[in-house]
Amino acid sequence: MGNKSGKAEAPVAPAPNTPVVEEGPGEALWVVDSPGYGIEDGDMMDGHFFEHTGEKSAVALFDGHGQFGKDATSKAIELIAQYLEANKENPNKGEMLKQAFLDTHQKLTLSDIDVTTSGMSGTFVAIDNSELVCCNVGDAICVLGTEVEGKLTASVLSKNHAVTDEVEKGRIETKGGVVKCWEIDNVGDVTDMCVWFGPSHPKSGAQAPGLRVARVIGHTEAAEVGVVCEADVGNKTLTATDKIVIVATHGLWAVVTPEEAVTAIGGLKCAKKASNLLLDMATGRWEEKWTGENTTIAVFYNQK
Repeated sequence: MGNKSGKAEAPVAPAPNTPVVEEGPGEALWVVDSPGYGIEDGDMMDGHFFEHTGEKSAVALFDGHGQFGKDATSKAIELIAQYLEANKENPNKGEMLKQAFLDTHQKLTLSDIDVTTSGMSGTFVAIDNSELVCCNVGDAICVLGTEVEGKLTASVLSKNHAVTDEVEKGRIETKGGVVKCWEIDNVGDVTDMCVWFGPSHPKSGAQAPGLRVARVIGHTEAAEVGVVCEADVGNKTLTATDKIVIVATHGLWAVVTPEEAVTAIGGLKCAKKASNLLLDMATGRWEEKWTGENTTIAVFYNQK
């Protein structure tokens, strides 16, 4: 699934808000991935693909979950690539990507992979000359680093479909779901805020679906309580002040803020070094928690 991160290549992660400075150009786009601190390679469920040719760049990240999450992400990459190849002449890139996500979801549910309780978040970012299109479901997020008065600031270009979002939560509750932490007597909360079958649902009391996001590809059981596969699409015309695009799965954004990420790599010019540096930052912070999470990070430098 693309390139694995190599620890020998990764620079030491800086202290928060301390930029690393590098002279000279390097790779404009690079992706690294890791199963996460303490997690075996076989439990890696993230998948990705990327390409960079001339004025065009594209990267897709999928953050899998569930028993068959690994198989589902691999199949999703195959399906979305097929759809994009068949529809590459479509001038409306945003609508094409949105339909590609829906098509991938539908074909995945008809495949030989059981996606009843397995699925994924997903983000696809395409850059053609200076036109950026971002399409996503779930919490694999795209962040833009823009230079303002000599300093880099971060802005999120994609939508985080957290179940706590009022719109998403409202749809879930209308469908008989409930958003809360799962509790165990004498222990307390044992999960993040997630969607569960509500008291009026026939499956009430089951520890399911248990998703922290309200939009996914796959995981058809969650549709019973309002989890959907409809993607959000955003567009941005990049200017000379837009320096960095970071696309990453929850494994980065759960422990590193967008501002920290763009500041840490703002002085670099090589996407390969930058993505490895961010991976080291994330891994170090997960290690402090004595846990880990699958992490995939893509970095694009606007070299104009």
